[in-house]
Amino acid sequence: MLPIISEGAVEWHTEDGGRAAIGEMELEDGMIIRIQSWDTSLLHSTVADLHGRKLRVTIEVIDQL
Repeated sequence: MLPIISEGAVEWHTEDGGRAAIGEMELEDGMIIRIQSWDTSLLHSTVADLHGRKLRVTIEVIDQL
């Protein structure tokens, strides 16, 4: 299986009073990549640098289960 590689902007929104930051990127074939951060301090420092940036997402199969 070849890797799935996609580039694009992530659309961000928050839920649960800002404790959940959710980013979604729709791929050409209809698959959706979701990045989610849970932070009770509402800072979301792990994903804050991703806002407003173009991302490349790569999915590779590394082993069979």
